[in-house]
Amino acid sequence: MGETKYTEEECKERDLTYAAPLKARLRLVINEEDPDTKEKKIKDFLECLDGVVEIGAVRVVSVSEVKDLTQSIVTKNLLYASDALHLATAIHTSADVLWVADDHFKKRKVKNLAKQNNLEIKHIKEIKIDD
Repeated sequence: MGETKYTEEECKERDLTYAAPLKARLRLVINEEDPDTKEKKIKDFLECLDGVVEIGAVRVVSVSEVKDLTQSIVTKNLLYASDALHLATAIHTSADVLWVADDHFKKRKVKNLAKQNNLEIKHIKEIKIDD
């Protein structure tokens, strides 16, 4: 869950929607032996994902859109390709916050790149869940 750009009061004054971005990476894992059942589950998942995209809750970004930036980040910052792709996608989509699960993003060069792009890097351990 990202942070809001404006407070609730500022949104009222500017006639803006008070909202925060929600970003997620999805991985489909189906432990199913029967091929027909497996295919149906995959189709159901893709239909659900299409619906989420249609209502604007998710923005699909193709790898080709961020390929060059990813390669640049890998070579200049010595990040793993998967981490660089994660960072490049956040920069490309003008995300406010990039939630990460590892310490590769603590490198000074990476922090500076994020700062130059108005991107805040936060560790998922910082997420507070109300009981």
